[in-house]
Amino acid sequence: STSNKIPTFGQLQSLQPLTNPLFIQLGNPNLKKSTENSYNFNFNSFSILRSSSFNINAGISTTHNPIANKRVLDTLGVTTSNYENIKDKINWSARVYSGYSKPLFNNLFQFNPNANLSYGNSYDFINGELNNSKNYNANIGFGLNKQNSKVIDFNFFTNIGIDRQETLLKPELNNNSLRTNLNTDIKYFLPYKFDLV
Repeated sequence: STSNKIPTFGQLQSLQPLTNPLFIQLGNPNLKKSTENSYNFNFNSFSILRSSSFNINAGISTTHNPIANKRVLDTLGVTTSNYENIKDKINWSARVYSGYSKPLFNNLFQFNPNANLSYGNSYDFINGELNNSKNYNANIGFGLNKQNSKVIDFNFFTNIGIDRQETLLKPELNNNSLRTNLNTDIKYFLPYKFDLV
């Protein structure tokens, strides 16, 4: 799909009221529209004999001629803010997800492993200079659940992920982080159709 992002009136207005002497907001009447494109793919497979399913979906998004806020701090401590199209640069991101579901131990449990990858590449300004930022994300996890029993139902899910952020103009801010998550809930069926969660 394709869509156009039109500059707002506030971004185009060249003269704007001065509400703070240390912050000057300017507009750019020469701004052009940016164009956003997105492409998505999805595949599903289900086996009746095995009661298993598989899914993979992916997507790519691009922004051509993106509009960015450009701020410059001078030696007197005054910040001037304006908007510019970043020409000849494309903001883009991509992702892919895969999941699988399969019964275990004669349908006693349902096992659900999954994995996800994503990447983002974007441009902005840091104190008037063009900057490039990149984001990498990867995680893998699995779930185990038991449903529709007469005594106890439960859901268990855990995953682990790695994130990396890179900034061209400020490499000292580059960082890696590790994420973990664990979720579980138990539902116990009491007599007389009472449930304890």
